[in-house]
Amino acid sequence: MQRVGECVAAVRVALVSVTIAGTILTALAACSSSDDAVVAYPPGAGHPTDGTDDASEEDASAPGADDAARDATTPEPLVGTKLLAASVFLEGVTTDGHLAFFADADLMVLPSGASTPTTVVKDFHNDTDSWLVRGRFVAAWLGTAAKGPMTLWSSASGVVTAAPLTVRETLYPRGTSDSFAYFAPGTSALQDDLYATSAGAGPGTLVVANLDRGLLDSQCRRSVFFTPSALLVAGCVGADSTPRVATYDLGGGGVSNVVLQGSAPGVWLDHAATHAVVQTSAQSSIRALAGGGSPVVLDTSIRQAAFSADDSKVVYLRSDGAVRRASTASPASPINLATGAIQLLALSPDARFTAFATKGTPSNQDSDIVVVDANASSAAPRVLAADHAWVAGVSTSGSELVFFVPDDPPIQGTLSVASLGTGTTQTISTSAQRVVFDGRVLYWQEFVVAKKTNVLKAVRMSDRSNVIVVDEDLDPLTTQVMIAGSKLFVGNKLGLWSYPALAP
Repeated sequence: MQRVGECVAAVRVALVSVTIAGTILTALAACSSSDDAVVAYPPGAGHPTDGTDDASEEDASAPGADDAARDATTPEPLVGTKLLAASVFLEGVTTDGHLAFFADADLMVLPSGASTPTTVVKDFHNDTDSWLVRGRFVAAWLGTAAKGPMTLWSSASGVVTAAPLTVRETLYPRGTSDSFAYFAPGTSALQDDLYATSAGAGPGTLVVANLDRGLLDSQCRRSVFFTPSALLVAGCVGADSTPRVATYDLGGGGVSNVVLQGSAPGVWLDHAATHAVVQTSAQSSIRALAGGGSPVVLDTSIRQAAFSADDSKVVYLRSDGAVRRASTASPASPINLATGAIQLLALSPDARFTAFATKGTPSNQDSDIVVVDANASSAAPRVLAADHAWVAGVSTSGSELVFFVPDDPPIQGTLSVASLGTGTTQTISTSAQRVVFDGRVLYWQEFVVAKKTNVLKAVRMSDRSNVIVVDEDLDPLTTQVMIAGSKLFVGNKLGLWSYPALAP
C-alpha cells in the first residue's frame, strides 16, 4: 500500500498491473474472511494501473499546451490537459469518482470535475505510514504504531481526523453512502471494538465490543459487512469462543438477528445485501439477514460463492473442488459445472459463464484460466490459458473475457479477448503492459524499442479491430493510467494529465 516517490519506479518496470472490471471475483475469497475486505461486488473501474504521458515538462498553468505528442493518423485523437507538474503515482479511485494519487511525497485527491487537487497528507513516509482507498474514502495512518488516528478524506467531509484511535487499515464503507465502520482497540490485544459513523461525524457509535481478531483460533476470523439497515458481523465476540454470524443495530442496540450460531469462516452476500451464503463446518446455506424465513440448504462446505447480477442464481466452489450453479430460490438441484477447481476467477453478470483456476497461484495472478458455460454443462470446460495467466475482467455485456499471459520475465505479454459464446479468442497485443479495463473499453501500453518510450492504446469491446492510439512517448518506467467516470487520468514522473475517456 505504501508506494511513494521515485522508489516505485524500479518496482513498476517489473510489474504488469490491471484494473479489475466486470464481475471479476479476485476479492471474493478475501471478502469472505479477511479483516479488511468488505465489498464483494466492487465497481468495475477504480483500482491502480498504468499509462501516462512522458512529454517534455510544461508549465502547469498552460493546460493542453502540447502535453501529449501523438500520431497524426490517430483515428480518434484525445486532447489531454496537464493538471499538475510533479512526480505522480496514481493509487486509486473512490466509488464516487475521485482520483487518489501521490504527488512527490504528498497523498492527494483530485475531486471529480476539479482541476486543483486536495492534499490529504503531506510528506508521507513509505516506511512508517499507510493508506487505502475504499468506498468513497481515502484514508491514511501515520507513524509506526498499529493503532492511531485515522486521517480521512471524502467529498462530504473534506480532510478530517475521523477517529482519535483506530486499528490501522480498518475501514468498512457502506456502499454508496458516506457512512463507514472501523475498529478501535478493545480491552484485549486479541480483540477490537467495532464502531459505525459517517464522514465528519466523529468517532460514532460502538456497535460490537471486543470482537476477536482470529489470531489464535481461525474459526473466530472476523468479517464485517453493511446491510441496508445494520452491520453484519461474523466471528467470536467477547469471551465466547463459538463463532456466529449476526446483524447488529447501527445505533448501538446490540444484536438484531442471529443469522447462524456455530458458524465456520465464509460469508458471501448477494447484491441486495439482504441474503448471504453462510456455513457450518459441514453445510452451507442461504439465509435472510433480517430474520424470518427458513434457511435454504445449499450444499456441503464451500470456499467461494458469487451471485448473478439479479441475485437469482449463485455459483459456488465446494471444498472438494466442484464448481456448481444453483437457483437461489430452490438450490436443491444444482448444475454441476466442473471439478478440480481451486479458485473462482470471474463470473458473467447472468452467471452463465464462470472462469476458474485449476492450478497455479491465482492470488498472485499466476494460474491457468478455464471457462465453463452453464447452458452447455455437458460440454467440456474450455481452457483459455494453460498456466501463468490472469483474468483482467468480464465485459459489461458478459459476452467477453479479457485475459493476459505474461512473458518471462513478466514485463509484457499477450493480451487477449475471448468471446464466451462463440468460443473464439482474439489476440489484441503480443507486447502489452499495464492493462486497464472498465468492462467496455480496454487500454494497455506497449514499449517502442526505437524510441525507448511507451505508447498507450485502446480498443472498444464493440469494435476490437479498431486499435486506437491514445498517446505516445510515455515514460516506460513510471507511466500509469486510471479511469474515473468520464475521465482517463495519466500520471508519471513528469506530472498528471486528464483526457476524456473513450466512449464505448
